[in-house]
Amino acid sequence: MTTVCHDGHDAPQLSVVLPAYNEAANIGRVVSETSAYLEACGIPYEIHVVDDGSRDGTAHVLADLEISHPRLRVVRHAENLGYGAAIRSGLAASKGRHILLSDGDGQFDIHDFDPLWRRREQADLVLGYRSPRNDPWTRRIAGWLYNRVLVRVTLGGSFRDVNCGFKLIARPVVEDMELGSTGALIMAELLTRARLRGARFVEVAVRHLPRRRGRATGLLPRVIIRMVAELVTLRGRILERPRSDGRSGLRTECDAVESASA
Repeated sequence: MTTVCHDGHDAPQLSVVLPAYNEAANIGRVVSETSAYLEACGIPYEIHVVDDGSRDGTAHVLADLEISHPRLRVVRHAENLGYGAAIRSGLAASKGRHILLSDGDGQFDIHDFDPLWRRREQADLVLGYRSPRNDPWTRRIAGWLYNRVLVRVTLGGSFRDVNCGFKLIARPVVEDMELGSTGALIMAELLTRARLRGARFVEVAVRHLPRRRGRATGLLPRVIIRMVAELVTLRGRILERPRSDGRSGLRTECDAVESASA
């Protein structure tokens, strides 16, 4: 489990978390555009890139970027631990009062950040949803089945796009949150635990750009197998079993929290 915990001392307004695996062809542009945009906006920020054991030269690109971008911090995994592990490391390292989760592959444009930022006082989480999703049809179908069928049936919730990588999160939502997923389930777990805390959500359409370079790994068999295994573990651990204090499982509590706030 990774617990997100910071005291907020000298915290910037915004932390940007960018997981990256074999993104040498993309990460330089993503970091430079993000930095330039936030500088122009006048938002005190930091950028955390989590290099998840890349083997393609991403580490060398990031070493050069650290010299020219003083607000960039790089977290390196010695080996590839998975998307969820990268998100967890980025959350643990960040200090901002708000956290923007994005991706290192350049499929989200930082210029779409403003609609999320403007709504930060209306909700604890401002969730992007891809409109439209610019991926091959196989990934679009797989994403629809995962989001609209698998996650809704097993974990509940009615999010439009669970795995959209463009999310703005208020720090209290993830403070002391114990996240266990190391793979693709991380977003579903984060949103489920946030539901339990009674977090308020709004959803905003964001552009999803075609991947220019590099290779997506979301449909690799090992990624899918890990996601299913973590889903079974999560469901068995906290969603269905009665709690030690005799109260109902997490899913029942989530539904009760949402019903009370509706």
